[in-house]
Amino acid sequence: MSSESQPESGQMPTKRASLTSSTRAPQTTRHLARQLEGLLAGIVASCDRMLSTMPATSAQRLDAKAIRDAAERSADLARRLRGTETPRETASDEAKAARRGLPTILLVDDEDVVRRLLRGVLRREGFQVLEANGANEARALSDSHPGPIELLITDLVMPGVGGRELAEGLVKRRPEMRVIYVSGFVDEGFVRQGALAGSVFLQKPFAPSTLTRQVRELLATRRAR
Repeated sequence: MSSESQPESGQMPTKRASLTSSTRAPQTTRHLARQLEGLLAGIVASCDRMLSTMPATSAQRLDAKAIRDAAERSADLARRLRGTETPRETASDEAKAARRGLPTILLVDDEDVVRRLLRGVLRREGFQVLEANGANEARALSDSHPGPIELLITDLVMPGVGGRELAEGLVKRRPEMRVIYVSGFVDEGFVRQGALAGSVFLQKPFAPSTLTRQVRELLATRRAR
């Protein structure tokens, strides 16, 4: 066979390397954007803790608010770069997920940016996510959802009804529901005594992998019963 009909050694690997590099680049970009989302969520939570303890007239409060706002805007940009931002699930989406047997998680947080970040993490892991910005919306979603809700993830500190009271009410209606409480504030008494059997507490900020690991562990204990 002539040298013209058979590629010289090294030509094809060079082409393959070029193709591999070009196809992997978007995956790397999405991975970096996902990491950035987690980092920014931590910054937002840290600023919230600082703002809650600062006097209203403190000059540093303006700086902390500016940092928080910048982190929130950057988180929106990271989601666009990752290219996986999706609208809230419709009733049809929920029905399809239920037919596939996907676990359903009710996510409750009054901070929009934090809730969107957590929703993205959970959906990437294949979970169906119902999201609410407070207790009233969460109760309405629970009442209207026709299937099981395996897990509640709720912020502890929210305007009006807090996460603890919300969880206690929902678990009475759905006894098999597990609960993950999240908060940027540490309540030592709450952590020591626990609020409900089958519940855990995660302090913000936490890594996405920490959340997904805890979710899977709780769901596993639910199935084992």
